[in-house]
Amino acid sequence: MRKLFLLALFFSYFSLSGFAITTEQQLFEQKYQLEQQKEQIKELRSELKKSTDDLENEDKSTKDKLIEYIKTLEGADKRITDTSIWLSVYGILITILLLIVAWSSRNTAINEAKNISNEETQKFLKMWNEEVEKFKNLSEQKISDAENILNKKIEESGAKLNQAEDELIRKLSEFETMFNTELERFKKEFKENAALQDAKYLFNEAWKLGIEGKSEEEIKAYDRLITKYRNSENESVQKQVANAKLNKAIEVGKIHGSEEEIEVYDALIAQFKDSKHDGTQEQVATAMFNKGFRLGELGKNEEEIEVYDALIAQFKDSKHDGIKERVVRAMLNKGITLGELGKNEEAIEVYDALIAQFKDSKHDGIQEQVAQTMLNRAIEVGKVHGSEEEIKAYDALIVELKDVKLDSVQERVAKAMFYKASEVGKIHGSEEEIKAYDALIVQFKDLQQEGIQEQVAKAINNKAITLGTLGKGPE
Repeated sequence: MRKLFLLALFFSYFSLSGFAITTEQQLFEQKYQLEQQKEQIKELRSELKKSTDDLENEDKSTKDKLIEYIKTLEGADKRITDTSIWLSVYGILITILLLIVAWSSRNTAINEAKNISNEETQKFLKMWNEEVEKFKNLSEQKISDAENILNKKIEESGAKLNQAEDELIRKLSEFETMFNTELERFKKEFKENAALQDAKYLFNEAWKLGIEGKSEEEIKAYDRLITKYRNSENESVQKQVANAKLNKAIEVGKIHGSEEEIEVYDALIAQFKDSKHDGTQEQVATAMFNKGFRLGELGKNEEEIEVYDALIAQFKDSKHDGIKERVVRAMLNKGITLGELGKNEEAIEVYDALIAQFKDSKHDGIQEQVAQTMLNRAIEVGKVHGSEEEIKAYDALIVELKDVKLDSVQERVAKAMFYKASEVGKIHGSEEEIKAYDALIVQFKDLQQEGIQEQVAKAINNKAITLGTLGKGPE
């Protein structure tokens, strides 16, 4: 009986211990699940319910095993007395009582587990809500910060956009101004070009009439051009007007004489004397030279020289070759006129000034005038200082210009050699004169330029005459 009692106690203790261990594991698992799985609260409750059902099933199984065991004991020991049976029953009752206590403890543990689970769930929900609130607050703050940053970016972008818009407007304004300026310039250039082409057309029409010998009609054509464009500010058109006046003056001189020709020159000079356009200034210089030349033809030598002096003073520093050529010709003509007036020393001074200023020029027209000046100077030197000095002047010309390739310059060299031979004959006799002619003939016999061949022919002729005076026949 004692053994049965102990066995019942041991079995009760084992059941309670097993139950306690099982309950503790379930609580641990519930806490672990609560901490790890925020969204599985409902699932936890379901697990608790399932655990409860399992415990109930386990209790029922335990009861069935006890009953079977008791039946086995009763069958094994039929010799136990009724007292033993009652004691056994008493032990069974105690066991049942213990089972009831165990059952009650189990229910209490389950309730406590439920309470703990609920408390933990409430704590978790509270914590979760707090985290949600923190997240919401944090999100709201972040949203607010993001909105502030976005607003700042929008403001910055707006400022940049406004700045870009202002810059675009400024650029458009500049472009519009530039476009309008270029358009006006184009219109002006187009208008000026059209005027220039028309002026050239009128000038060419007048010039054709002159070629046909219709001088009166030519003058009228020039007048149409002059009248139409006399107030034009286009320098190229003004050059055409100046050309027209210059040609008109020449034609007027042919028909009406030098006096009226000079009047046209004066009108041209008065209108364009202050022009800065080289082409127009060249026409002014030409008009002044022509005027001086016509005054010389009229015998008004003093006035002629005054006009030349005015031309030289106005254009002496010009860099334009065409204008410089007019200056050279004015100085040359002034020297010629002074020589005709018997002012040989003054003429030589003018020639010396011309040679010093223009001897190094590479311009063909100027080189030709310099050669003519040196020739004229030698003649004037002969008048003032005699044949020896004149011969020296010719020698200087020949040495200075012998290598110049221009035929017009070589013609002056040939003339200088011819004049030198004549002067040598006067001083040193016919033999030396003939030698000088021979030098000219040898140097220029193969050149075909008409002026040079004329000098060669004259040299041959004079050589023959000189040989005749010596009683020698032609060699």
